[in-house]
Amino acid sequence: MKHSLNGFALIGAGLLALSACSNDNNSTPPLTGAFRIANGITDSIGLNAALSNVSSFSGISYGTASGIDNPPTGSYKTQLTSNSVTFTVDNTSIDHNNVTTVFAAGQIGDGSEKGFVAEQNLQAPSSGQFNVQFVADAASRTGPINFFLITPGGSTTGKTPNATVEYPFNATPSSPAFSTTTGVATGTYEIVVTNALGVKLFDSGTKGIALPIAGNVLQIAAIDAPTGSPASTPLAVVVLDNNGGNTNLQNGAN
Repeated sequence: MKHSLNGFALIGAGLLALSACSNDNNSTPPLTGAFRIANGITDSIGLNAALSNVSSFSGISYGTASGIDNPPTGSYKTQLTSNSVTFTVDNTSIDHNNVTTVFAAGQIGDGSEKGFVAEQNLQAPSSGQFNVQFVADAASRTGPINFFLITPGGSTTGKTPNATVEYPFNATPSSPAFSTTTGVATGTYEIVVTNALGVKLFDSGTKGIALPIAGNVLQIAAIDAPTGSPASTPLAVVVLDNNGGNTNLQNGAN
């Protein structure tokens, strides 16, 4: 659930009407950016979030994300609360025509809950493509992970990863927490995530997933699999789109 707290007093009521009736999700109203929350905390019973005093969300379930709000541009602090535990993410920057996602990870029970920001430009992709950014939101991974978008039923052997990223709170990360945004041909893909040795940590399945699921600008994030999942399936994946939607993918289910 989203709660708008700012009233957009700084921008004027006319921009509210623009935001409400525009279907152009590759930009934001003047003097605003896009903002959302993704919950990868495996033992979370629901995540609440407040972007200073300008925007808030409540009840974001594990493995999902909030919708998108359009707060005024600026630098803020995000307060996150789950299972009666509160923590903050500083320097949450909201920029015009960008989407800022606060990713939460870890576990409340062992005190490892953390949050970080991944920002992405909403620029429309080239014809026949979607734009994608890959994100490492899995606290259990102590090293870099590789994302592959492959032909369904294919192999990652000999292929260059679409991105290599690493959870930002590891002791000495060797890769960024999120990749640069790149254009990928629209099509049906199998999403595979491996560790640095090539061991599969997630495989969406050989049926394949039509990408983009919605929108045309995606963030594809690896998160820790639900508490109690088999050790053979340590990760899940969440696909976030610029229409404000999100899709949770479990290992081998597609």
